[in-house]
Amino acid sequence: MFNPVSNQFHITYKKREVPILIPIEQQLCKEMGLTRSDLHKNAIKRLWNSRQEKQLQLV
Repeated sequence: MFNPVSNQFHITYKKREVPILIPIEQQLCKEMGLTRSDLHKNAIKRLWNSRQEKQLQLV
């Protein structure tokens, strides 16, 4: 009936993004002591919270 949500995700970068994003990811992971997956989850949560705070300010 319903397909379960997969707990795996694959990100593909454009060729021109690789030399920019991969070093940034690696540096952030090193500085924050995170895995690549943890870094992306952290970034998503921070973006979500930032957007929620902005919406609250508009009310």
